[in-house]
Amino acid sequence: MKRRAGLHWSRILVGVSVIRIALIGSALLGIGLLGIGLPGCTRGADPESNNVVVEGGYDVKLQWTQYGIPHIQANDWGSLGFGIAYAAATDGICTLAREYLRVRGEQARFFGPDQGRRNSDVFHQALLSQSLLDAALRHQSEPVAALQQGYVAGYNRFLKDHPGDALPAACRDQPWVKLIDRRDLARMNMAQAVRAGLGAAQHEITAAAPPARPVLPRAAASLPRAGDQHPLVHATDSLRNLGSNAIAFGRDATASKRGLLLGNPHLPWSGGGRLHLMHLRIPGQLNSMGAGPLTGTLISIGFNQQVAWTQTASPTQRSTLYALQLVPGLPTSYQWGKQIRALEVRKVNIDVLGADGKLKREVHKVYLSHLGPVLMDAELPWTARQVFVLGRCCRCNLRRFSGDKWGHGGHSASIELFGVRHLGAGRGRRGTHCRTSKHGISRQHIGRRPVPGCPHPGLGWRGRGN
Repeated sequence: MKRRAGLHWSRILVGVSVIRIALIGSALLGIGLLGIGLPGCTRGADPESNNVVVEGGYDVKLQWTQYGIPHIQANDWGSLGFGIAYAAATDGICTLAREYLRVRGEQARFFGPDQGRRNSDVFHQALLSQSLLDAALRHQSEPVAALQQGYVAGYNRFLKDHPGDALPAACRDQPWVKLIDRRDLARMNMAQAVRAGLGAAQHEITAAAPPARPVLPRAAASLPRAGDQHPLVHATDSLRNLGSNAIAFGRDATASKRGLLLGNPHLPWSGGGRLHLMHLRIPGQLNSMGAGPLTGTLISIGFNQQVAWTQTASPTQRSTLYALQLVPGLPTSYQWGKQIRALEVRKVNIDVLGADGKLKREVHKVYLSHLGPVLMDAELPWTARQVFVLGRCCRCNLRRFSGDKWGHGGHSASIELFGVRHLGAGRGRRGTHCRTSKHGISRQHIGRRPVPGCPHPGLGWRGRGN
């Protein structure tokens, strides 16, 4: 048996591999079982290379079974988050590190400005402001805050256990592989939420600038109508770019006379959006298995002993194109009813790697109204009289970043409770802004609920016994 600081490993020829991490009082305790030669296992580097120093009082057991599926058991939400992050980093640390680089707005610093990296950096730094990050963190419930704090600790622990030269080849000894904090995790959650929305208009948002000299608007007949007529509005609605479907079978359609749910997510096979399968357990509170985005913190498509659930893109249109009338002579002030409001100007500094290998500091500006960011293209010019902004009905819905929706759904005991937990108590935590959840349960019931956090006439909770 090989011993490391704070962690004991033993080799046994079984179809599982286990990491046990615990802290009792001030003593560091560790028990580990490592399976060798697992058929089909795609887990990362041999954990025997770890030099573990447990921090923060987390108690979590990680067990990888066949095909590299992590089973994570913890006694509390913080320890569960620790295990989720450690498992995700084990399976995809290079992808995660690149995704955190993207949401920090630092891609051009390490990889240059091409392939939209400059626009992406400006967009993420401007839209994911410090005030928004802080507000999102304040809005989290206590269990979610504990889970995400544990996630940060687990991710950073993995990097401490795997120094630069021990990482996979894709990110070995790379300076952009960094520790994270809670704000980074909030950035990740927000970026995922807006990727198929405002994120689809990164170029138009970062290109917007007031005219250097007065630009006369085109004839009214040739201007796009404010509303949903411009193609950009459709491009920023998730349903146009994303899909997924699901089929739920009631007891009359199955041989077992039990409910059956087929989820068919249309999600990428690589990158931060790919699904990461895992089994999560807190004894007496949570026992669910399924998948969520590699960059996520909980299961978004899965099942427990009573309920199975999946998600699709909802048909709700969330984007509205507004034409704001500018104050004559003031191209950054607009009229709103009887009020005159100034556009907010957010200055962003980004470092860009040049062809000569040197960094150059660039200063960019992004303009925002109270409805949303200003955008500009050939069909949406910023003139002396008019400017266009893209409004999103969920832009201030911090509930979508709280994570409560999946945490509550994962330990529901019935289809009715699943629906209630997705809405939250008194609908106070409705936050699934871009999905429609469908689910079936073993008690033969089928339910469907759109929970986009935005109004959609005619769609409501529907459930039936067959």
